[in-house]
Amino acid sequence: MAEHAYFLARKLLTLGACAPPRVSAKSAPSTSFINKESMNDKLNVPILLGTAREGRQSEKVAKFVLVEAHQYGFDSQLIDVRDYLTTLIDKTKHDTPWAGIVKKANGLIIVSPEYNHGYPGELKLLLDSLYKEYLDLPIGICGVSGGLVGGARVAMALEPVLIEIGARVVRPINLFPQVQNLFDATGNPIDPKITDKLKLMFDNIIKFAR
Repeated sequence: MAEHAYFLARKLLTLGACAPPRVSAKSAPSTSFINKESMNDKLNVPILLGTAREGRQSEKVAKFVLVEAHQYGFDSQLIDVRDYLTTLIDKTKHDTPWAGIVKKANGLIIVSPEYNHGYPGELKLLLDSLYKEYLDLPIGICGVSGGLVGGARVAMALEPVLIEIGARVVRPINLFPQVQNLFDATGNPIDPKITDKLKLMFDNIIKFAR
């Protein structure tokens, strides 16, 4: 259901009055790939939790993705947008902790809930605090919602933003619908199949890792 909603939304965007985001030359796919078996060092792929709201259900997804990333072999840490809100107010500071994280990253995974068909404002503030640092950075999207759509619309909203800042949007998009029913009390997924598409996304982050 969630996947169908996402691809239907993409089709409607293409056919509707709003044109789909144009892919610039700097975000065109690369022909060079990284072989996972040949890597000497673990890739640095932070997990960004994009909401500061109290009671956020998407934190469960972010922690789950972090565990899966570690098991896959990434060097990952959970980045909480809450920890960076005060540094976003002063636009004169360019050498921020977030800038240091992005500069060192080989890839990035954003876990974002869908609020009113869009992304949280604090996530947009954090992304907009940098620009050139994102060039060619492969970014995966995990959309989260309490409904059946599973964050498909927040994924749709984030894609043109990421393309504009020069990042590479990595497929497949991972959607987590009805998040309140996805995990048990210990944070483990009730349906183990939800890890399948995550691993495909991890594979593609490796292909485009910078």
